[in-house]
Amino acid sequence: MQRETVLELYGEPPNAVNPLDGCCFHPRYPRAKATCREDEPELREVENGHFVACHLAGQIDRW
Repeated sequence: MQRETVLELYGEPPNAVNPLDGCCFHPRYPRAKATCREDEPELREVENGHFVACHLAGQIDRW
């Protein structure tokens, strides 16, 4: 069984009327990378039946 990682997000939720470029969470995540600010992540399967839309999926435990 894989260990669950919990991330704390700061700031306000994204504005649905005026969305930002890139990932909607990048202003709230202090370790966001340039790609997070520029490109919207695509939904991908990381485990059987577990999908994420995050450029950093699989890298978070390394920090």
